[in-house]
Amino acid sequence: MAFDGVVFAGYALAVLAIGWLAARRVQSAEELYTGERRVPAWAIAVSVVATSVSGATFIGGPQQSYASNLTYLSASIASVLGAILVAWLLLPKFYAARATTVYEPIGVRHGVFAQKSCAAAFLLGRLLASGSRLYIAAVPCSLIVFGDLAIGHLLVCVAAMGTLAMIPPLWRRQMNPRVRSWRKKFYPEIEDWEPYKLATNPMPR
Repeated sequence: MAFDGVVFAGYALAVLAIGWLAARRVQSAEELYTGERRVPAWAIAVSVVATSVSGATFIGGPQQSYASNLTYLSASIASVLGAILVAWLLLPKFYAARATTVYEPIGVRHGVFAQKSCAAAFLLGRLLASGSRLYIAAVPCSLIVFGDLAIGHLLVCVAAMGTLAMIPPLWRRQMNPRVRSWRKKFYPEIEDWEPYKLATNPMPR
């Protein structure tokens, strides 16, 4: 039980550290969604797989295959075919439109109402899916921390994991205005900080 707690705490700290370090580098929504359009293909591929394979899939897929058969493999085959079709048919249009989200071309072609409706449907689906995954993650958390699956302990674990997930963006929201104020106070002559962010200029002294 003590070893499980150490592993769980180490994982939580690692996720928090990665989120905090990544949040410090992002300065705009376009950077967040496009990676400044400088991300290599292999990194995008790894990111897509990591995003599509949740903890529930990582644990439940092998368990189902071991307990019954390999029918779940069909989902993986379909994912590969879907990725090929998206890369062939949709990505060229996204790049041509310099879109930061998939909803921008929908808005251009079908109007703002269609764009917002698709975005709202996606958010609703993500809310339901993320809730189920959060519950799945809360089960081992409750077993490790409290040793049972009482509803109150599950809710505590859900709240704790949700708070951990929100710390990096909250920290960024607090610190970014202070950084901009610091820049104006000490370096009022510099209006464009982009070359310094990209390390193409030496930092001012």
